[in-house]
Amino acid sequence: MSRIIFFTGKGGVGKSTLSSLTAINLANSGRNTLLVSLDPAHNLQDIFEMKFSGKAKNIKDKLSVIQIDIKKQNEQYLQNTLEKIERIYQYQTAFSIKNYFKVLKHAPGLEEYALLQSFTQIVNKYQTIEYLIFDMPPTALSLRFFSLPANSLIWINELSKLRKAILKKKEIISKIKFGKKEIETDKVNNQLSSLNKEHAAMLSLLKSENTKINIVLNPEQLSVNEAQSIKEQLNDLDLSVFKFIINKHTGNIDTQKLFDNSLQIPANNRALIGIDELQKFIHKKQLRATLNQCIK
Repeated sequence: MSRIIFFTGKGGVGKSTLSSLTAINLANSGRNTLLVSLDPAHNLQDIFEMKFSGKAKNIKDKLSVIQIDIKKQNEQYLQNTLEKIERIYQYQTAFSIKNYFKVLKHAPGLEEYALLQSFTQIVNKYQTIEYLIFDMPPTALSLRFFSLPANSLIWINELSKLRKAILKKKEIISKIKFGKKEIETDKVNNQLSSLNKEHAAMLSLLKSENTKINIVLNPEQLSVNEAQSIKEQLNDLDLSVFKFIINKHTGNIDTQKLFDNSLQIPANNRALIGIDELQKFIHKKQLRATLNQCIK
């Protein structure tokens, strides 16, 4: 089973750079690694000066990169959902949700469901890869992503209760009309049961010892405040932060007092663009040791 490492935090703090450095460091040590960007900003393409897509691209020995197209995933998720609805409600010919496709693709919550679907597909497809590194979107979308399995389970459980109540009334009506119970498989209930299993499995994966959530921040008060807020919201979801990574550390703020499990990444006097520059930065002995602490 793969080990999963998330890098999340405020926009612009260096999540993409830290996830890239960690992935390269793992590959350098001989660990088969896949670096995945779920960030709509597509920063990995700028960092590596390469074009990436939803297909894994090998950029060095033991390291491949995937860039998820969030817009495309939104449309694919919606299309898959519409097809499921049509199969379940085949008997309701007047039910034509396709007419609303252009509006529904902008529906609230769709983006995080599409992200979760992308994440699930990658975890299942690349489960033989030793490390899966995820460069996450900024705070708001990341937190909705992390909260989605637990929230979905609450809704699914309530919908299942409602469906059972509907079926019970349907059975009574059937007995009145036909004098005997109508025996049939309920497609809606089956779908709810399937969704329950999927989200329960995903919640279990997020809480697994093989999954680490790192928060990246800068040594400035706004970034520190947001990191603390992320920690609190993850704790509310019963998810723990593995490490707080202070990027471009200058010593202006004593982050050790704020975060016990923090790591410090020094500022670099040159832009970390291109794999050669990233490799040079990693080859500082202390940095390699720090990057190793991001995963274990």
